[in-house]
Amino acid sequence: MDESEQEFFLHTKPAKMMVRLADPSAENYASALSSNIDCTYSHAVRIIQKLEEIGLIETRKKGRKKYIELTSRGQDVAHALNDLMKLLD
Repeated sequence: MDESEQEFFLHTKPAKMMVRLADPSAENYASALSSNIDCTYSHAVRIIQKLEEIGLIETRKKGRKKYIELTSRGQDVAHALNDLMKLLD
């Protein structure tokens, strides 16, 4: 992970989004994620774009919604972030 990717994960919203995406019962599309992590829809979309750029998620369109899934690397990152959040809680 390069320095810009590390800086990105020092922010709360991307970390929360990654942890949320790891939850198999969660609705994983932009508007549901923005509500869940308490950010605007446009901010959620920017986070999603960045996560896809660095290869942590993949998106697929189904009807009008674009669903988001973690890649295998994304799953590893999400689980590590979840463990870290639990340690800091």
